[in-house]
Amino acid sequence: NGVLTQTSPTTASYAWTPPFAANDVPFNVTFTVTDDGVPVMSDSEMITINTIYNNTPPSWSDPGALVMPDQTVIEGRKVEFTYRAIDAQNDPVTYTLNNPSPAGAVINPSTGLFSWTPVIGDAGTAQIIVFASDNIAPVQPSPLTVVTVNANNPPGCS
Repeated sequence: NGVLTQTSPTTASYAWTPPFAANDVPFNVTFTVTDDGVPVMSDSEMITINTIYNNTPPSWSDPGALVMPDQTVIEGRKVEFTYRAIDAQNDPVTYTLNNPSPAGAVINPSTGLFSWTPVIGDAGTAQIIVFASDNIAPVQPSPLTVVTVNANNPPGCS
């Protein structure tokens, strides 16, 4: 289902885009040329076009992708968000966090659910990077800054 374009009286070009699922599949194409003489004469030639797998990494910017914006949280309060990277080839996406990431910060490798509850003493800024990989293409990072502020705990008596 390609397009054959005559570029001169004696040459032509052929353009074709294989279906996306045509990974490492050979396609046979037969070209036939015919003259306008009497009698009409023609000749055919079959060629094989070999396709190769063209994988792209998961994307954080495609429609449907979800990336958590920077957050400000209070110590002791949970931060939770589900990340979603889009893989054009529909390969399974695996999610991981940078190392080191804050103590207690976790991400579900298959669902992208990020969760972290900063504890008393975690006040400050944490740089967290979520990575998405289809285990074929390079890992794609999505940086996140979480600013944790001190909890206003009631005074204690001793």
